[in-house]
Amino acid sequence: LEEMAASDIPCARFSLQSSGLEMARADTVRVLEITKLVTEKNGSGESVPVEAFEGFNLIFVDEGHKGTGSEAQTWRERRQALVAQGFTFEYSATFGQALDAAKTDAVTGEYAKAIVFDYSYKYFYGDGFGKDFHILNLKDYEDEESVHMLLLANLLSFYEQRAFYHTNANTLRDYGIEPPLWLQICSRVSATNAEVMTVLNFLARFTMNERDWSVKRIAKVLDGKSGIELDGERTDLFAGRLPWLRASRRSKDAGKVFHDILSRVFEAASPGELEIKAIKSAKGEIALRVSGATNDFGLLNIGNVSGFKKILEAEAPELSLGEDAVAQPIFHEVKKPSSKINILIGVKRFMEGWSSWRVSNIGLLNVGVSEGSEIIQLFGRGVRLKGKNFSLKRSSELPGIDHPKHLKLLETLNIFAVRANYMTRFRDYLEREGVDTGGYVEMDLPLWTNQEFLKEPLYRPRIDSDRKFADECEVVLELNSES
Repeated sequence: LEEMAASDIPCARFSLQSSGLEMARADTVRVLEITKLVTEKNGSGESVPVEAFEGFNLIFVDEGHKGTGSEAQTWRERRQALVAQGFTFEYSATFGQALDAAKTDAVTGEYAKAIVFDYSYKYFYGDGFGKDFHILNLKDYEDEESVHMLLLANLLSFYEQRAFYHTNANTLRDYGIEPPLWLQICSRVSATNAEVMTVLNFLARFTMNERDWSVKRIAKVLDGKSGIELDGERTDLFAGRLPWLRASRRSKDAGKVFHDILSRVFEAASPGELEIKAIKSAKGEIALRVSGATNDFGLLNIGNVSGFKKILEAEAPELSLGEDAVAQPIFHEVKKPSSKINILIGVKRFMEGWSSWRVSNIGLLNVGVSEGSEIIQLFGRGVRLKGKNFSLKRSSELPGIDHPKHLKLLETLNIFAVRANYMTRFRDYLEREGVDTGGYVEMDLPLWTNQEFLKEPLYRPRIDSDRKFADECEVVLELNSES
């Protein structure tokens, strides 16, 4: 309904109770949640039987891969009933992974004969659409200090994007870039597996900065001494990264960087405790704020709030969960450029069906192999790019234009994966698709002048002075009778 209203398309909710005259209006699109579609209607609820739409139907199916798994068989049957006398057109970015999951010859055969146009990610990226990306899969770090250091590095990467955006907002207007948003995705929340707690403990530790913990760790990363290595290499992971931040004066003072992060990311003027409050009017929404600050900086979007509260009480009583009875729901506001929410934490809830131009950094914590195509869907949340004049393309694919320096910072999706086993398989998938996943690292190469060599004479080829080209070479011009 929101998307149609933005395009000035008349629309309204579908209802079985609507009069025949009202439903016959050809200028209005009727909208129905797919979850309300049933095979047979029981009782007087809002569900709608498939037979209510009998006839010659044309069905467009977004996320078509959802109909290929065994868990989607019921929906598939209803969909086929809707189109018994019509035609279905499906589209999806992850048909390949869905067919692997289906593992049935019938489904594979059906799609093999029906795919009209293959524009998978390899072609999309190769044609210059969407953001570039960096994938850092760091699976060997288990202790809390190391994981917190990784999250701090992820935070610095995100802060660099926000600081660059706010410093160059006017210059970036033609590129349609919106205020960067950091997603933190956790596998699940349960009594034995509480990745969300890891993220919250880190945020609380950072915003408090007890004994200068945050400032000292920021200094380590900026000095290339984070202690984080990639794939067994001895070079520090961040020795050649954060180019814009390193080039700025603020990088010389870790304390200034810390306070700037508090301002630009955490909406706070000074260090403080992490406040966690459930929004009473919005199921599953928990707001995050630094004590003393005016605005919330983060949103935890979670399904089982009561279960999360028990984990909080058992593992981190200092992070008590309060309740805000006044605040309005804020999740649907996050995608807007005016939103003050800079960090969105969730348990895979917004991997599909959620659209935002703001996502620039994604953290994955303990996301396993079973997530499959969901990770690719999540990847799609972050690589969306408006591009200059809404071209949807990276500036590097638009030659002949003087683009802002360091624009690539905001045209790159950074993915930090900690103990996220699926990212290895996802990287293999991209490489099979022909996409280079290596990325790039900027390195400082020291230059020195060889003073001794400069004392040597410069040797160059020349012709002896007593020889002349005209005396030694004869050029004869002949008439070509055929021309």
